[in-house]
Amino acid sequence: ETMVGVFERLHQDGTAVLATRVAAEKAEQLLARFPQGRYNPVARTFRILATRTTADTQDLSPQRVGRVAVVSAGTSDLPVAEEASVTAEVMGNVVERVHDVGVAGLHRLWPKLELIQSAHVLIVVAGMEGALPSVVAGLSRRPLTRRLRRRVQSGGVEGSGGVPGVRAPVRALRPDEGRLPDQPRAHGDLQHERR
Repeated sequence: ETMVGVFERLHQDGTAVLATRVAAEKAEQLLARFPQGRYNPVARTFRILATRTTADTQDLSPQRVGRVAVVSAGTSDLPVAEEASVTAEVMGNVVERVHDVGVAGLHRLWPKLELIQSAHVLIVVAGMEGALPSVVAGLSRRPLTRRLRRRVQSGGVEGSGGVPGVRAPVRALRPDEGRLPDQPRAHGDLQHERR
């Protein structure tokens, strides 16, 4: 009931609304009240697209502002990857999904390399060892954010106190990450071209 009330208040002026970590039972309640909404059971997200128009356009869909590639290692990473994808879409980005390209199947990454390199932003969902962000960072000059997934199995992020799984994504940082586009690189190279 509370979530339905929040959606009603937020959507009354026609803006898009997104909720994450929505259980299936809550999604049913939301769909009963907002049949135009969409529930993604993998991402566990519920969203309602904007219904208001602006002075500039009659198009009710969000204006696409950038290309985001969401790269994930394996099928167990899909819930986190899909949540990131849906969130980026609601924020007005075109999202390209690149799944099942972890280090155990790295050969599947090569056919997607051009797509990854053409994205404005990369979101990489780390597998058990957290190695994928390091690999992708080495193949692209785009801003990259990594998302570690906590695991309870031995090994991976939780094994050895979590140190191996946390170090790999941190080591994936390049000297130019976190800088604004018009700032020079830390190591003095010329700034790379933006696509």
